[in-house]
Amino acid sequence: MVCVAIFAVLLFARTYRFEFLLWDDDQHITANARLDPPTLGSLASFWRASFLGLYVPLSYTLFWLEACVTQGPDPRVFHALSVALHAVNAALVVGILVRLGARPWGAMLGGLLFAVHPLQVESVAWVSEQRGLLAAAFGLGALLVYVGPRRGPRTDLVLAALFLGALLAKPVAVVVPLMAIVLELFVLRRRMRFALPRLGAGVLASALALIVTSALQSGELAHEVVSIPGRPLVAADALEFYVRKLFVPIGLAADHGRRPTLVLAHGVDGTLVLTMLALAVLLAVPALRRHALVPIALFVAVLSPVLGLVPFGHQELSTVADRYAYLALLGPAYFVARAWPDRGGPNRLRRASAIVAVAVVGILSAASFVQAEHWRSTDAVFARMLEVNPRSWVAHTNRGLALQSSGDLAGARREYEAAIHAKPDHARALNNLGVVLVQTGSAEEGEALVRRAAEVDPKYARPHMNLAAILGNAGKLEEAEVSARRALELAPEDATMYAMLGNVHLRQSRPREALADFQNARSLRARDVEAWVGIGLAQKALGDLDAAEASLNGALELARARSPARVRQIEAELQRLRAP
Repeated sequence: MVCVAIFAVLLFARTYRFEFLLWDDDQHITANARLDPPTLGSLASFWRASFLGLYVPLSYTLFWLEACVTQGPDPRVFHALSVALHAVNAALVVGILVRLGARPWGAMLGGLLFAVHPLQVESVAWVSEQRGLLAAAFGLGALLVYVGPRRGPRTDLVLAALFLGALLAKPVAVVVPLMAIVLELFVLRRRMRFALPRLGAGVLASALALIVTSALQSGELAHEVVSIPGRPLVAADALEFYVRKLFVPIGLAADHGRRPTLVLAHGVDGTLVLTMLALAVLLAVPALRRHALVPIALFVAVLSPVLGLVPFGHQELSTVADRYAYLALLGPAYFVARAWPDRGGPNRLRRASAIVAVAVVGILSAASFVQAEHWRSTDAVFARMLEVNPRSWVAHTNRGLALQSSGDLAGARREYEAAIHAKPDHARALNNLGVVLVQTGSAEEGEALVRRAAEVDPKYARPHMNLAAILGNAGKLEEAEVSARRALELAPEDATMYAMLGNVHLRQSRPREALADFQNARSLRARDVEAWVGIGLAQKALGDLDAAEASLNGALELARARSPARVRQIEAELQRLRAP
């Protein structure tokens, strides 16, 4: 177990120096006001209610603890812990395989396959997927306890606690009872009167978790719903993808573009037919079924919730994703562990097996090493997306955002237009392109696109906020206030929305209301430069010049570390404040 864990750490150690990504990492961590700075109040808020459409307080507690280490998010801390979690998971796999009857060398080889397969890279190298790693750690821990000897109520209590921890880390843990059922039926074969209470409780907890998750799930990426007759084809296509990538793990990326509508339009191809026939033969021939049944059943059980038989979030992006296969690799690991020749077997067979094992682990490790490089930065991730899927609207949109942030508005416009060409109803690209057009002098055209973005996704707050800014600059202050309030209604925990409403109130010569708005923004994000500036401007308008100076100096200190481009503007405001 220790050797496998060390190997996993060495393989992924260089991810320690990778960046946070401007893709989910910003929402969950770097732009998460509850982590900047981390406070006891912000920790409690993760447990009181859902965050970003999911109730996974244990994962956000881990993010909170990591942020506490350096008094703010540091990518090195987060990446280091992701690697450590993956190493722990690989060691747990070895322990499970040993308890399932595998010999030590076979279990170690199975653990290595789990640790080094390129399908695991996305989960390890992407900080946002630390949630999945944590859920897997608790889930594998629960399986390790489950397959061990039953020692009474205390064991059941530990098992329940581990499974609950997995569910509170990420809903992916709902597959753990399915994995336990497969092992119980085909490997453990214990008396069901002992197994049924634990399995039944696990299935019930999973069902409740799925109901809660579905209720909380954001609708932003859940529009790609296909009719029931078409879902088996979508599921078969997804399963074929995972089987193919299991044996030939090349062309991996964060967006494979296998949307249900595209799959149905493409129809059945030869690769899909051959894959399904191969699986049918493996399960139909008794001599093959004895070795293949458990690995296939585990593999499919883990993937079953995300094959497309039941619609789920993010299918609009792609039904398949590398990270969905993280726990599913326990199936192939089991096959490898049980296939290792017995100690009493021919020496020639054992030597040949060792040579093949070393070669396979070496090839997979090299492939994972190369694949990890695609996750080193935001640019690298999206470049890889477009290399694998040139029509990735996610990649085009996020590359446009990076260019827009750097001041390259022409480049940002090209990327947003490419995203809209690939997906005409993509609200984020429409909104961002509208802002770019306004910034480049095409105010009317830009306003029309921002309005269209609000129509496409009525629950998306940013278009309303941007519309408030556009209308405010045009002097339409009453309409701007309506838009700002709508944005705040849609995103009541976003400090930016309060700041926008505060700016509108300042323009309307309502400084007291503006001051309250900016103070609300600061309460949500204590280190928000714009909130501090707004408070200073509102205090200045109210005639409290000493308080205004203190607030603007506070903004200046924050800007020096976070927003150097803002420093000169704040200094100019301070000079105007001190002027006679």
